[in-house]
Amino acid sequence: MRVALRYPPTWTATASASHPRSFYQRRHLQVGPPLQLRQPRRPVVRVGACYLSSSLILPSARTWILATTTSASNVTTSWVATRLGTLSLGVGWNGLLYVVAVLVRQSMLTPVGLVHAFLLGSTLWASFGPMGWSLQFLFLVVSSGLTRVGWKVKEERGIAEKRGGRRGVENLYGAAGASLVLALVYAGTGWRRAVDGFVAAVATKMGDTAGSEIGKAFGKDTFLLTSGKKVPAGTEGAVSREGTLAVLLGAAAVAVLAWAGRMVGPQGAVVVTMAAFLANMVEGLIGSTMQEKMSWTNEFVNFLNTSIGAILTILVTTLLRL
Repeated sequence: MRVALRYPPTWTATASASHPRSFYQRRHLQVGPPLQLRQPRRPVVRVGACYLSSSLILPSARTWILATTTSASNVTTSWVATRLGTLSLGVGWNGLLYVVAVLVRQSMLTPVGLVHAFLLGSTLWASFGPMGWSLQFLFLVVSSGLTRVGWKVKEERGIAEKRGGRRGVENLYGAAGASLVLALVYAGTGWRRAVDGFVAAVATKMGDTAGSEIGKAFGKDTFLLTSGKKVPAGTEGAVSREGTLAVLLGAAAVAVLAWAGRMVGPQGAVVVTMAAFLANMVEGLIGSTMQEKMSWTNEFVNFLNTSIGAILTILVTTLLRL
């Protein structure tokens, strides 16, 4: 006859018909067909027209949660390691430049401004990498050079930069304050539009400095945007044809470099150029109408100018999905 073990249920055995009542059989064997153990019923969930058993849902949910948690942990660890590595490179490179600048007695920045430039440069490097840092450093070098263009003429007219053209802390953050904010946003969130805004902020300030310094040195007819009235060169809010052309060329130069460095695309470079140009026109209106009434400093107006350029670029690139 065919018998099956009660425990474990998967075992089977054959007992002799002549010894059906042995102790082993009486204790552990059951005469008849093998036992079939029934699994406990699990709740069933209806999803649309389909029915899913919790035996499928719960393990899948646990697997998904575990995979998601592990992935997020790995991404966070990788992100922190990458940022720390980039920051260390930025600190090392900017520290080296700081030492060299002190040794050669550079004339672009004041001593305090040089310290803040080291901090700003390290932050930009950690956020945007070498290319983003290069754009801001290029602005610093070019703007210092443009300040000295036609220096004697500017001194005679009384419109030359103070401290012999050396930038202080207020000049540094007036020009790069918006860049610093966008760098922190990008480092903390990875928001791609912050890169577009950063490029636009640098382009806007490059155009502003180029237009201002070229206009002071070579501008023939300087007038206000609000009334068209001719005013002396160096008047707040005043523009000239030569300076306006320099604004466009300065902004375009930064946009092309950012495109070459793959920070923006070709269409993004066009948007950056146009936004920087418009921001400088808005700054001219602010300078001729509100700056004196509100007692705003040039540095604060510069911050507004770069912020407007960045915001315009972010809005347009977002709407056009560039």
